[in-house]
Amino acid sequence: MGSMAAFRNAIALYSPGAAAWRRWPLRVPIINIRCESVGKASVFTGPFVSSQPHAKRRLHCGRIACASSSVETAVAPPQPKRIRQALDFTCLAASVSALKTWVPSRVDEVVQWSHSCVALRLTIPDSQGWLHFSWDPLGARVCIGKAPERGKISEAFSFGERLHANLRGLILMDVDLPASFERVVQFKFGKRLGGELEYSLWCEVMGKYSNLLLVDSSSTILLCARQVGSKLSSLRLLQDGGQYVLPPEQNGLSPNAYNRLEQWVDVVKQTSQMMMESAKTPKTDMPVASAIVRSFQGVSPYLANELLEKCNIQQNTLISEMEPEKWQLVFDQFSNWLTAIDSGNFTASLCSATGRYSVLGSFDQPFDGVHHLLDEYYGSIGEGDEFSRLHQQLRSCVNQNLKKLQKKVNQLEKAVVESEKAAQTQKQADLIMANVHKWERGATEMEVEDWETGASIKIKLDPLKTAVEVAQGLYKKGKKQKRGVNAVAPLLDLSKGELTYFQEVEESLNQLQKLDDGDDMKAIEEIKDELISLKYMKPPPEYSLASKAASKAKKAKQRQKQKPGGNSNGDGSSEGFRACVSPNGFRVLVGRNSRQNDQLSKEVAKNDDLWFHARGVPGSHVVLKLDGKGEAPSKEDVQFAAEVAAWFSKAKDAGKVGVIKAFGKDVIKPKGAKPGLVLVSKEEVVLVKPRNNTAQ
Repeated sequence: MGSMAAFRNAIALYSPGAAAWRRWPLRVPIINIRCESVGKASVFTGPFVSSQPHAKRRLHCGRIACASSSVETAVAPPQPKRIRQALDFTCLAASVSALKTWVPSRVDEVVQWSHSCVALRLTIPDSQGWLHFSWDPLGARVCIGKAPERGKISEAFSFGERLHANLRGLILMDVDLPASFERVVQFKFGKRLGGELEYSLWCEVMGKYSNLLLVDSSSTILLCARQVGSKLSSLRLLQDGGQYVLPPEQNGLSPNAYNRLEQWVDVVKQTSQMMMESAKTPKTDMPVASAIVRSFQGVSPYLANELLEKCNIQQNTLISEMEPEKWQLVFDQFSNWLTAIDSGNFTASLCSATGRYSVLGSFDQPFDGVHHLLDEYYGSIGEGDEFSRLHQQLRSCVNQNLKKLQKKVNQLEKAVVESEKAAQTQKQADLIMANVHKWERGATEMEVEDWETGASIKIKLDPLKTAVEVAQGLYKKGKKQKRGVNAVAPLLDLSKGELTYFQEVEESLNQLQKLDDGDDMKAIEEIKDELISLKYMKPPPEYSLASKAASKAKKAKQRQKQKPGGNSNGDGSSEGFRACVSPNGFRVLVGRNSRQNDQLSKEVAKNDDLWFHARGVPGSHVVLKLDGKGEAPSKEDVQFAAEVAAWFSKAKDAGKVGVIKAFGKDVIKPKGAKPGLVLVSKEEVVLVKPRNNTAQ
């Protein structure tokens, strides 16, 4: 119930805005080709992920890999439409209702765990929890959620630090929706329950205009997550030192003002008539859901469609198609919605087919609370967006360096070939000097005898120079070529090493096409840090704050109790490696990036452990751990680990792959080598068919 994997497919484009939920959201189908095998063809891909608004759509698709030239087409079955759902007023009201159980509570800590998210650690007599605020345009929310990951650079941002300095030790006295049917929440803080108001934290959940503001008792803005000046808005300025005022009231009528069916239907019909008359192109009819959204405050397109679905009415049903019985059903559901808002009784659920969620209990997958639903849904979407953005950034960096290095290697190889002609050039000069008596003024060539073969050869001459001058020029050229051999060879070796390194990084990114778990996110962040440390990527402006954030994370871990089963022995049990178990129970560990590959080969692999790597192609390091069992792995175990190494390599789509097998003691890390690059002093080659045994 509510697993992270259920949400990672529930992603689509959404057009945010100040009144985004008053308009129809942009809905597009997910492009999701399942992993299928038809004949000799296999298709591997992940769901499409886009973190951009509709104005900047970007699709990050998986790859289609074929194992043979004789291929049958594998067609993915059609997938239902999935949407990215924005937090509307109904969900916000449900979240605020659930937050009442945390009043009163004490603020112990404030952490800014991303550019657009902060979390308050609240303490009540029987438990602790983290209250998350997000003003991200695509995932604005407020809910109780999991403890934030520590050590991120954003922890050192001034907004989070100043918020921590002002709120730490205060009491959360009340949570309220001060404006009816508006997506604005006020959190009141004081020194003690029932005491004077010290600060108010205003959370505005309004698409790309979402914001978080700390305001004192005189309504002066002390902190503002998004500074809004006169160039951004002419209606309301939100800046440090200014006065806080509520957003302008939204269009529409109060839903509580019409409690009779006839009045309610008249309002919807009159609104639809006004909209059709004011349209640029005259209309004679419009969807009833759109008319309801325009008629009443607090009604989003998601809510309107959900109310129609509860009545078994199609979402695109027109007003002219509504019969009296249908109007009665919709009005009853509308009244039930108002009752839920007034009573605070909500039921969280998710639609497993479309990825939509509801706090009115409309869908098939239940959750044990509104906060659990919101934290899982928006948390997974946020991670997926960040993963996709970072993956694309790293892919661009790697591709640029691969292209540059390949060009450099080609040029150096040509220089080496040219330099290897030094002996031939020297010989030509010697032959000219030995036959200088044959030279004639103005000659363009000289025929001489090769003293090694006895054959007659012709050497080109410059008619404007003497034979001695031509020979001197050749001697000079030969010396230059000889110096070039000594100068170019080291540069070529260095460039080839860099090229191999980036090919390994490229393969690591190929294996991290989509976010499956938290270890994938950690792995791709390690790749980013590695490229920045090696000066292949330009660090972001705030990267200098990383050490400060890391220090905070270290102190936070020291305050926590040490978890049982923690790994400090270098056995790879909790390092984020991919892992599986061989047929006879031996652990098989797979590196996700160059850093993990180094760690596997240098620290985790003991002398008698077996180390695997696909021969001649980039891929992951794989270690079969004996764990002191006192028995050698069987042929089936070796085959199993070799298949894994072949699968996590660039040759995964080949029919048969040669895999290097070596003992851990025979794997050497050369001094100064790039991350992930090792030498093997003694090896065997196992021929296997690639297979993803980690998926079993």
